[in-house]
Amino acid sequence: VSCAVVAEIANTPGCTVSVIVDLSTVGPQSAQDAGEIAAKSGIAYVDAPVSGGAAGAKAGSITVMWAGPGLEYKRHQDVLNSFSKNQFHVGDKPGQGQTLKILNNFLSATAMAATSEAMLFGLSQGLEMKTMLDVVNVSTGQNTASADKFPKRILTETYDAGFKSALMANSQQNLVQTRRSQSGLRFHAGVRFYSRQIIKLIPFIQQRKCAQYMWGRYFRGCVQVAHIELIPVGDAQHS
Repeated sequence: VSCAVVAEIANTPGCTVSVIVDLSTVGPQSAQDAGEIAAKSGIAYVDAPVSGGAAGAKAGSITVMWAGPGLEYKRHQDVLNSFSKNQFHVGDKPGQGQTLKILNNFLSATAMAATSEAMLFGLSQGLEMKTMLDVVNVSTGQNTASADKFPKRILTETYDAGFKSALMANSQQNLVQTRRSQSGLRFHAGVRFYSRQIIKLIPFIQQRKCAQYMWGRYFRGCVQVAHIELIPVGDAQHS
């Protein structure tokens, strides 16, 4: 989509655009392609995905990962400050911002999966979720899922994080495809399995019309944490 939009802008008769700042999460290759299209028309393309979720966007505190000319980064500070609390100039080439964004999403998804498993284990042993979260969040296991998603979205049963499972799967797909395209770079077997299962999980969720929810049980039967039925362990291992 970004490539089509950039091409339309670049090919518009009398176009006066000199810089395009793309805040989308489209994957490294798409950002690189969009940058090449823009460059042919003398337009600077900035790959600048954001992170922080719906809450961060509303509060004007999202993070911007700017991959583009340093001069343009300085020139656009006032604009960036109007909606972002944290801005980072991560590189000069389109695709570098996307790389940082999808690796961040990978870590976020991993935290969600691991915390879901940990909470379910504790619940099976008679512990209360609030007690587990209180302890974990002042201990070494603290992470974004235990500190934010579980106490604010799952423990309260609101499930309103605003980031759909399908979007997370798309981010994981971008990560896997980028690694595959680079010779010599391979995931550890366990990471490959995890990424593939996240991608395969989404059609299963969408079929049940619940992709708007956060997945909270990671391939372990019927949901007790996030109210989503997921793929049983046996099916996940043999799919």
